[in-house]
Amino acid sequence: MATLQGFDATAVGPMRSFEPLPIGKYRAMMTDSEMKTTKNGSGQYLNCEFTVIDGAYQGRRVWARLNLVNQHKTAEDIAQRELGAICQAVGVLHPQDSAQLHNIPIELDVGMERNDKGEPQNRIKGYASITGTPPVTLFTQPAANQPAPPPAAAQRSATPPWARK
Repeated sequence: MATLQGFDATAVGPMRSFEPLPIGKYRAMMTDSEMKTTKNGSGQYLNCEFTVIDGAYQGRRVWARLNLVNQHKTAEDIAQRELGAICQAVGVLHPQDSAQLHNIPIELDVGMERNDKGEPQNRIKGYASITGTPPVTLFTQPAANQPAPPPAAAQRSATPPWARK
């Protein structure tokens, strides 16, 4: 048994659903970010938290994990492109710290995928500036008649772009 010190349930709203956001576009801001070590300890990812800033889902959060240091170069390349898309959408092209990307309105194109347990979860598919910069869509296949871009690995330096000064 625990004393609840006169708790008043009428003074607080009901708990919100933790269901994924419906597929769509949302105005949001990056409100938190942190470099974390991968489960196997061989890499690092930037965990970005975005908070919806208006509409029916105001206050809801969605996350992006950017594998900036990974033994699989394809994962690194995808993460660097995604970080570049975020930077372009918020207008901070040379950040020295991820905190410089915080609290700037951005439009998220939110999709849906299944996690390891087969449960639906949100996936950010693209980022766009709210001030009019064209959207940057991620995870698209090149058109059949267009050549593939040159491999980024040939242009890679020992220091990842986000760590360079």
